[in-house]
Amino acid sequence: KKKKQQNKHTKDIKREGKRKEEDEREESSNFKKKDWKQHQEKKNEYDLVQHDKEKKDVEGNEYNQKKEKERTLEHNQIKQTKKEKEIKNSFEQKNEQKGN
Repeated sequence: KKKKQQNKHTKDIKREGKRKEEDEREESSNFKKKDWKQHQEKKNEYDLVQHDKEKKDVEGNEYNQKKEKERTLEHNQIKQTKKEKEIKNSFEQKNEQKGN
């Protein structure tokens, strides 16, 4: 009779141990799922931020390129005007010399 009680007790202890292991495994699995979900959410948030930064960079680059073109055009117009004045002045000087 004692042997049967000891065997039953041992079986109960083993069952309890298995139950604990299963519970721990399930908890661990749930924790990993939560971790993964949080990781994905953070990654998605990071990706969105990166996308916004890249978009702003592209827009910034386009703006800078546009401004650079405007400056270049302005500079070229100034150069052209200067050349025209120089040509006009030299032409006038030649006419004055011919007149003298």
